[in-house]
Amino acid sequence: MDTFLPILVADELQTLQEKYLLVIRPVEELLALILWGQEARVLYHEYMYVEMGRRVDSDMFSRHLRSYLGEYVGADLGVEELRQITVTIMREYIPAQTTIWQ
Repeated sequence: MDTFLPILVADELQTLQEKYLLVIRPVEELLALILWGQEARVLYHEYMYVEMGRRVDSDMFSRHLRSYLGEYVGADLGVEELRQITVTIMREYIPAQTTIWQ
């Protein structure tokens, strides 16, 4: 099972995500059950990233991320580049004691 750890998420984004998971996601589960059956409903229940009744794989996620960042941020970044930037920013600006894994 995939693990999703929302670390250092802005409060506004965290609130928006909580509302999505508590209000909208159950409706998506019901629609998935009606449209694609029980297996799709389970995917929507267990995984954060599901699209059209199928679990989003790493290639699909990378393509979406690159597309969205290009359109909304003007940056041509994929998963690997974004990870490197995130790690660098965290090392430079966020003290080690604020992370949950230490």
